Amino acid sequence: MGTTQQISEALSAEFEPGEHVIAWHRVAAATTDGRDFDAALALLGPSAYVATLSSAGAGARPVPDRTNLVVVTDRRMLWCAERRPGGAITVVGADPLTVLAAAAIAPGRRAPARLRVRFHDRSVVHFDLPPDHRIDEFIVEVTELLSRVRSAA
Repeated sequence: MGTTQQISEALSAEFEPGEHVIAWHRVAAATTDGRDFDAALALLGPSAYVATLSSAGAGARPVPDRTNLVVVTDRRMLWCAERRPGGAITVVGADPLTVLAAAAIAPGRRAPARLRVRFHDRSVVHFDLPPDHRIDEFIVEVTELLSRVRSAA
């Protein structure tokens, strides 16, 4: 898939009547585990290591396995699995926009940027974002949509 139209067509069976795609972006699971990360924390000293370990799971929201594509419609954020770019797309989970508090882009640890989605229950989901020119456009579209959802509520 490469365009909003192609993604809309691939997911049309999953959409509610009248639902349409606002924005989408390919993502990768943001991880903070592994020997490299642990080694870097160890070099920062015991207090940084303990602080990171104690906060790593705090507020973390589970995201369905295989999520590598986030599709935002006018009603929901869909967690999708795309076999390969241009391949079949499966919706592996969804959250209504009414439960989302904010979305932001932050510098990533392993990737140039990280998508951070915060929910009203204060849980958070992180994804690493591949470098491309659409990152800023994606977050602007999502932020504007969330603002409209909040003002309509």
